[in-house]
Amino acid sequence: ATVGGHGRRRPSGDRPAAVLDDAIRSTAIGVGRRSSIDVLTAAAERTADEGAGVVLISGEVGIGKTTLLADFARRVADRRGWDVYYGRCDELLVAPFQPLDLIVGRIVDELPDEERHRHAARHGGDIVRLLPGHAARIPGAPVAAGDDRTVRHLLFDAVADVVSRAARRGPMVVAVDDLQWAEPTVVHLLRHVVRHVSPS
Repeated sequence: ATVGGHGRRRPSGDRPAAVLDDAIRSTAIGVGRRSSIDVLTAAAERTADEGAGVVLISGEVGIGKTTLLADFARRVADRRGWDVYYGRCDELLVAPFQPLDLIVGRIVDELPDEERHRHAARHGGDIVRLLPGHAARIPGAPVAAGDDRTVRHLLFDAVADVVSRAARRGPMVVAVDDLQWAEPTVVHLLRHVVRHVSPS
């Protein structure tokens, strides 16, 4: 799970409800995990004060990692107003950037129009390479690039900019479940975002 933000609570006068994926909202409530949730919450709050960071939840299959993540996500969303963007890697679906394409797409959807235009003024339509269905919402075309490495760098910078703009509106969590099934591109993009996100 990657965590980022600026300040511990969403400023008053913002959206009435925090973003929380239905899959997390509907996950069963865990029992006897309060201390673990407290640890996650404390780590998230430290990260929100500092900028961006990573928290990994590990354990045996069936031990309840997803339930723990859901309980933590509900706490920070419902009590603190943090946005929580969630996606799950699928061992049977081998696709580049899955599930980050869905997560980033929702982050883009939640940005105000003026922020999307500011993003496009800086990065053009580079993020459309990840989100072709958002071409109408991101003005501008992807920058022409001569090699795959440059294309990937431009895309990664565009994603980091979108996440940064979302984090400036208030603390947020990007939660990736079953990361062991992730394509290498997912890990590379997450690493880039954590290093380059700027919530201030």
